[in-house]
Order: sequence, then structure tokens, then C-alpha cells
Amino acid sequence: SWAAQGRGWIVLEEFRLGSIDAQGPELFGRIQYLEVDAAGRIWVFDGQDSEIRVFDRSGDFVRSIGGKGGGPGEFSQAAGLAWAPDGRLWVPDPGTNRVSVFDTTGTLSASRYTDFRFQYCPWAGTIDQEGFCYREVRTAPFPSPEFGLARYDSALNLVDTVPGPTHPEGPQVWTRQEESGGTVITIPFSGRVVWKLNRDGGIWYTLTDEYRMVRLGRNSDTLRVVEKAYDPIPVTGTDLDSVMAGLAHFGDTPKRSDVPSTKPPIIDFVVDDGGNLWVFVLAEGLEDGRKVEVFDGEGVYLGDLILPFRPRLHPDPLIRGNTF
Repeated sequence: SWAAQGRGWIVLEEFRLGSIDAQGPELFGRIQYLEVDAAGRIWVFDGQDSEIRVFDRSGDFVRSIGGKGGGPGEFSQAAGLAWAPDGRLWVPDPGTNRVSVFDTTGTLSASRYTDFRFQYCPWAGTIDQEGFCYREVRTAPFPSPEFGLARYDSALNLVDTVPGPTHPEGPQVWTRQEESGGTVITIPFSGRVVWKLNRDGGIWYTLTDEYRMVRLGRNSDTLRVVEKAYDPIPVTGTDLDSVMAGLAHFGDTPKRSDVPSTKPPIIDFVVDDGGNLWVFVLAEGLEDGRKVEVFDGEGVYLGDLILPFRPRLHPDPLIRGNTF
């Protein structure tokens, strides 16, 4: 949990689920997705067992849901978790081309079929406060990163598709085309677009190399732009040597001159249940995502904090109330 301390916050660990010596439901094979319900219960999707495990707000095990398979309430290739406005949990599953819907007791209440082929995992979609469901769809041939957001009604009928945000300088990638295919490599330390869907159907996105946060409305109209000054961190010769060595097995690769001279200030961000933005940033001596800068939904800077641990940013951290 986090608490105010001056213009920042301190973070204190309340409990920990899972360890290398854990047994039973706390023995996780591969945590893929997380959610938290209105009662503070933690819903964990373990990809190794293809099941959801529910723990109460104190960390005690409540129940497991699902399992690997194609039957009702089972999962073949679950892509994510999302709460609908009616308090039920949606689990999209491209492996069975359906969405399984559970109530908070873990009972399967509906199965809705749709074409989820080529669905990204983890699912970047959500269900907004009006009950519309969103999924990411490609709008240009590979290797272009251009995408759109397809919007469906509660019966999973397609309503419309709106374009997703793109970097103004285009794809920050290096490509090599061959007769049998091609190679696409993201330029090391280049900027990218990171985006998150809001429950009102809009989007927050950032250009990581500019520290610019942009708020889009439901129809992709720009509602707000938030920018913050920062101290650039240079890409050192040691950094270059390291990334180039990591690319050496590709053979022909980007040149050292293709790599930017400074590092993007933003690593990632999440939106909490109050609409605040938690931005994980690079800082001198803190390049592991532990420094977080917080803005409210209007873009007003609220303060910062240093996490006492290196955060894993996939799946997204969840912030509900004063609990991280």
C-alpha cells in the first residue's frame, strides 16, 4: 500500500503471494494476467494450469476457476481479464474463439462466440463503462505497427473501428526483406507509443522519447496533452557495445549510428481506478522502473515515489485505491 509523504509517497509491502517453496494454489507456474474486483480480491490467471485463482484482500486462497480444455468455463489460450460494468469478469480466448463470462462467485454465466484469430496476447482491450468491448486489430500489413481499435457491443457485434495512435516519425524499426521472409528489429533506445484504454472508451498514450502524454476521446479526438521537462540520460559507449553484441546473431543489423544518443525518459505507464497516471520513468541511478511520477486525470503533476522493488510491467501493475 502507498501513503502520502510530503509531495511523494512511500510504499509498504503488506503481503506476498507465491514463492519458490510455495505449495498448493500459491505455487504459480506462469502468471500471465491479474485483476482485482470491487471487494479487493485478487484474480490471478496462471498460464501453466490455464486457471484463475482467486485470493481475498488478505492473500488467503478463495477458489480456482477454469482449467485447460475446450469445454464450458475452460480455457485453451486465454488472452486477458476484464471487468464489465455489471461486475462480471470477461475472459477472451482466441483458442476457442469465445469470451467466457464469470460472476464474482466464479460461476460461468455466459459464453459468447466471436472471431478472435490473430488476437494479441496479452489482450490490450477492455470493457468500457457503457459495456462496449474493445480489441486491437492490425490496420496495415506487417511489419507496420499501425493498428486500430475495434469496438463491439455487449453481444460482440462489431460497432466500428477507430485508428490507434502512432509515432510521428513512423515505425522505429530496422527491416531486412528476403525471399523467404524478413527480419524486423526495433532500434535500441528508440521511442515508441505506449497506450492504455480508459473505461470511458478513450485512450491515454505516450511518446516515450518525448515525455508527452496525450488523452484521446472515444472518436480519437485529442482532449488533452501533458508534457514534462526531464534530464536526458545519454546512451553510453558501454550501452552501445551491449546492445550491438545482443544483435550480432542476426548478422546484418542496424548500425551504431542508427541508435539515438539519449534514452527514452518513459518506460511504461498505467492508469489507476481513479483515472490517475502512474508513469514509470528512467532516472540517473534508477533505470529499472522503480521511480514513478504521478499525474491526475487532468494532467496535473501530483508527485513521485520510489518503489522498494523492481516492478514487472507485464502484466500491467494494478492500482486500486491506495493499494498497488
